[in-house]
Amino acid sequence: MCFFHQRGSNGQQPGVSYATNKGSAMTHETRGWFLGHLKDSAVSPNKRVCIVTWRGSSNFGSNLQAYALHRKLEVLGYHICILSEVPNFSCRYWIQYILSVVGIWQVLRWLKFKYLDVSTPTRKTETRIEAWGRRVFNGVRIKFPWQLHRLVKQTECFVTGSDQIWNTYCSFDPTMYLAFAGNRKRVAYASSVGTASINPDCSAQMNDWLLKFNHLSLREKSGVNLIAELTGRTDVVQVCDPTFLLTARDWDEISQQSQIASDLSRPFIACYLLSKNPAYTKYLADVCNHFAIARVVIVPACENPDFYFEGAEVFLNADPADFVKILASASLICTDSFHASALCINIEKPFVEFLRFSDQDPYSQNSRIYDLLHHYHLVDRLYHAESNAWQEPLDFTKSRQILATDRERSLKYLVNAIEN
Repeated sequence: MCFFHQRGSNGQQPGVSYATNKGSAMTHETRGWFLGHLKDSAVSPNKRVCIVTWRGSSNFGSNLQAYALHRKLEVLGYHICILSEVPNFSCRYWIQYILSVVGIWQVLRWLKFKYLDVSTPTRKTETRIEAWGRRVFNGVRIKFPWQLHRLVKQTECFVTGSDQIWNTYCSFDPTMYLAFAGNRKRVAYASSVGTASINPDCSAQMNDWLLKFNHLSLREKSGVNLIAELTGRTDVVQVCDPTFLLTARDWDEISQQSQIASDLSRPFIACYLLSKNPAYTKYLADVCNHFAIARVVIVPACENPDFYFEGAEVFLNADPADFVKILASASLICTDSFHASALCINIEKPFVEFLRFSDQDPYSQNSRIYDLLHHYHLVDRLYHAESNAWQEPLDFTKSRQILATDRERSLKYLVNAIEN
């Protein structure tokens, strides 16, 4: 098995799928490529980059941000792989591994999904997303310590981010802080804290890990301030989310990969809502009434699989290409998702933003939404029952100019961080 793909005399190594930039799909065969004997190649060591971030769940945003960074770096000429988890190699891990080898763990998982998991549609969606991921990602799966050692040895630069991988109230995974990376270069690209504060129980260890990074960048301005204060570093900068590194044309090409059979030519409002907020039904009815659009298409979120709106069409089992296609075809989008909102800004699609959290909630993730909308001068997209600002026609002229500058500046930062 081979970690980074190597060119043969015909441009591809026989027996190994080579990651190319031809076409928009950039499909990969992820089996049989990882952690083999790396021989001399035409690619300099600092061209071998491992992305470390969330992906593979049924959350569309996590998968799309991972895909965007993976694709952009690959188009730039880097040899890319992507890692989402490093085992702790504890006794529990080895017990699970042994059970999986003999097939017992798979049986237990099947029984769980069949009899205990109430979100069967979400599981089906996750299966489709996993299949999509196998086509587009060079995925790394670590099972043994020697594999991790070889990964570090073969990689010159680890890039972690984006998404809320540094939300210490959600998780605190050493993998996302590159604690395993030894003496290799560490780059944080558009990592997100996601909240207005850092969990005090995690701050000391987080600081130790972050001080080892060669370059630190955050997605939100609020996150820049938090990390700069925590670490005392003055080189922490703000960059755009990876989904913004791809252009509207790039996303259109991705949407064309969708094989949706439903008619998306008639006007409709697309809904992608993460929070189980009972008020959302009232909000959505208000939006439908104002814009005089009766047709509603719901893409269920894994966090909110049972959202219901009377008369709505529910699109089950979507993969990320389907998700992009639905948003791109909609007349209007109602969402509380950061990445759905970012995609709307990028492809210039009218949207109305619902807030998932109360601002008084100590674990609120609203700060990232506020940062996004304020930055692109679109704060009027926030739904307020007592305000009509969200009803006004949307002009993307200002946000388009800001995004073009952001994309150029962020891309320069990313390449410089990897190369220097």
